[in-house]
Amino acid sequence: LATSSIMLENILKKRGIEPLSSRITILDRRLAYIIGRDFTKDGSFLWVDHDIFAPLRIKGLDENRVFEVRFSGYKSPGEGPVYPDSVEFLDNGKTVVELKTHVVNFSAYLPDSLFDIDGIRRSTREINKGDQPFKELR
Repeated sequence: LATSSIMLENILKKRGIEPLSSRITILDRRLAYIIGRDFTKDGSFLWVDHDIFAPLRIKGLDENRVFEVRFSGYKSPGEGPVYPDSVEFLDNGKTVVELKTHVVNFSAYLPDSLFDIDGIRRSTREINKGDQPFKELR
């Protein structure tokens, strides 16, 4: 999650997306900004919904693989924040994981341990090189 425009710019650049180049396009029958450098090649891009300014898709290259994340079905409970009904993760055009929203409760209690960054770092350090902890999701 980017908390400033500079942080967002750095995140996009790490994924090969040039944040200073953009244009308007249509994606999935929605008016969207497409952010990226070379629109003629199959490069790294971010599509953002023009009306609600929420991500629709991010696509890029990671070594020799094409990754893509698609966000769809945005909803909002009254005056609350918008959220995607579906998030789909693709690897070389093949769906790896699709997450669907069934129930949203904005007043739900989330324990502080979920946001313990040091704990998350410690748990990921225990993964050995070559391990595939999410292999069963394929």
